[in-house]
Amino acid sequence: MESEDRTAVIEHILETLPLIKNRLWKPIQAPIDGLPHSQVLVMHLLGEHQTVNMTQLALMMRVSNQQMTKIVDGLVKRDFVGRQISPENRRSIKISLTDSGHLLLREMKKEMINKILLEMNCFTDEEMQQLGESFSIIKTIIKDKH
Repeated sequence: MESEDRTAVIEHILETLPLIKNRLWKPIQAPIDGLPHSQVLVMHLLGEHQTVNMTQLALMMRVSNQQMTKIVDGLVKRDFVGRQISPENRRSIKISLTDSGHLLLREMKKEMINKILLEMNCFTDEEMQQLGESFSIIKTIIKDKH
């Protein structure tokens, strides 16, 4: 792909991100159950990956290990995540959702879905189908490169 074609793709992304942020992201930005956004993201990642070590989690969140420790500490204090020492490497700490963390994550997802559904009420079934297919493709492309 030529450089100007890549630039055009990036321009489309830059034009689309504010639309997504304002239409879909803003409604779910408010703290859920008093959790900061960073802790909500960690819970979603743990829901997807089950058990992750702190370094992997920090890389996924694109924060330092020190910042990740602070984020996880808040979740541990509320019993939403647990820490376990890895049997393979005693210096490695594995993080996973607790039962109450899984329950809260399910509740948060329901709440987020309901808020976004309200925002997307104006879209036709065909537009929703197109958005679903488009986001599926985008997710696949980006996730494979992560």
